[in-house]
Amino acid sequence: MSAFPVQKGPHKALPDAVIPRALRELILRTNHIDCAYRSDLPSWLYFNDCDDVIDVSALSTVQRLSFTNCPGITDVSALATVRQLYFKNCPGVTDVSALGTVRVLSLYNFPDLIDVSALCTVRELYLHACPGLVDVSALGTVQKLSFEICPSIVDVSALGTVQELSFNMCYGITDVNALGAVRKLRFNNIDSITDVSALSTVQELWFYNCLGIADVSALGTVQKLRFDYCNITDVSALGTVRELSFCNCPRITDVSALSDVPDLLIQWCRGVTDFSAVPHARTYRNATEEARKK
Repeated sequence: MSAFPVQKGPHKALPDAVIPRALRELILRTNHIDCAYRSDLPSWLYFNDCDDVIDVSALSTVQRLSFTNCPGITDVSALATVRQLYFKNCPGVTDVSALGTVRVLSLYNFPDLIDVSALCTVRELYLHACPGLVDVSALGTVQKLSFEICPSIVDVSALGTVQELSFNMCYGITDVNALGAVRKLRFNNIDSITDVSALSTVQELWFYNCLGIADVSALGTVQKLRFDYCNITDVSALGTVRELSFCNCPRITDVSALSDVPDLLIQWCRGVTDFSAVPHARTYRNATEEARKK
């Protein structure tokens, strides 16, 4: 057995029957449970909607630990030895300064999170719905970094040394000139970005619903480039990209300059009608045309 969910309660402690020696993963969805009574916990442990979970100090040996909707938890300092740690909708957790030694850390819905300087040694850091977060200058040493719904972030100049970097709905970002050394870079739902000329040295670059971008002429040296739901028109400078993808970019009309792109995907770009120059391209045009083919 690899996984076993516990949903019905109340349970004062984890029942012996649900922790056989071979169990690696345990999912708990109950309001009354006390894990401090167990010493033989599985390596992966998930708590969902566990209102009465308060003391988590006995969980320091768990490799992967996830808490969702656990309002009673406040002190997480004992969890610094956990390898992968996830918090979602845990309003009692306000101090995460002790978690800098965690390898993978995800914080979801932390409206009062302001100081993240202690997290600079985390390998992979995911920060979601942190509206109070402004200063991210200490996070340049994180290997993989993701921000989602962090509208107060403006200055990302210190993040140019991050290997993989992602922004989603971070509306305050306008200047990305310092991010040219990032290996994998993704922007989702950020119309405020207009100048992407400094990103020509990024290896993998993805724009999703970034309507402010118009000029992509500098991006011909990017190895892997993807545009989804963007307003770009002129793609003639992208013929040297190795892997190029367009999805729902209605203003693109001419793709004749892309004949030498080895891996080309043109999907739902209704402005493109002539594919004669790119017969090798994978295309999915529109439902009406596909119906006619049948």
